Amino acid sequence: MTTAIQASAMPRPGRPVPAPKRTGNRCGRNRQAGLTLIEVLVAVTLLALLAGGIFAAFHVGASSWQSTRERLMLDRRIATANLILHATLAAIVPIEAEIPRNVSGGGGRFLFFQGESGAMRFVSSYSITRGIRGGLQITELQVSPSKDGLRILLNQSPYTGPLSAGRLIEGVGQDPLSGRRRLRFRPIRPRPSSRILADQLAECRFRYLLQPQGRGEPTVWVSEWTETGRYPEAISIEVVPKEGQTRLRPVAITAPVLAKPPRPGASRRRRG
Repeated sequence: MTTAIQASAMPRPGRPVPAPKRTGNRCGRNRQAGLTLIEVLVAVTLLALLAGGIFAAFHVGASSWQSTRERLMLDRRIATANLILHATLAAIVPIEAEIPRNVSGGGGRFLFFQGESGAMRFVSSYSITRGIRGGLQITELQVSPSKDGLRILLNQSPYTGPLSAGRLIEGVGQDPLSGRRRLRFRPIRPRPSSRILADQLAECRFRYLLQPQGRGEPTVWVSEWTETGRYPEAISIEVVPKEGQTRLRPVAITAPVLAKPPRPGASRRRRG
């Protein structure tokens, strides 16, 4: 009987052999599925290139943002300095300084104004801390050297009377060119409260617009103000940046002076 079953299971001659039935086991196929080493290297290379491009774009954007921020900050500093200079110069108040008698050639009153190529003193009604509500301020501007070139310093102190301005005068002399009396001021000293309006400069100078007394004569810009009885018509501050500071262009600030000296005898009428 066993022999008969085996004989029936054997294929007959001339009939095709049936294909084996598929089972649910796919281990043979899974062994062939996967990534080759070349495919992995290509994927890693593409990922590295993509990451490098993203980093380069981020770096360019950050650099552009930083340069834009520095430029905006520089423009803001220039605009702030321009505003302060215009405000202080436009608010010059005609004040007569009373010179102490112990000063060489002293005694009497003179119109308080110092105008030199690198130093300036006057009384202004504009305060850099409180604006127009800060009261009268003795304002000092000076071109001072620093390790990075030149800079403009601004000092302010409250004006308390003619003697507070007169103490800044160390003598009264005679101008060798015009022969008129000329005030000699004390040097301007930096203070802990000094404010830097501009720095890293190659050149900086102050000039003053002089209106001649004679008719038909043109106005001229002078670097030294020797007139003791009047103010200049305008004041110019010329600034040239140091080499390498290409972000800052040469700047010329010109502001008119609105102050007019008091009329002769006006102070006597007030006291009377």
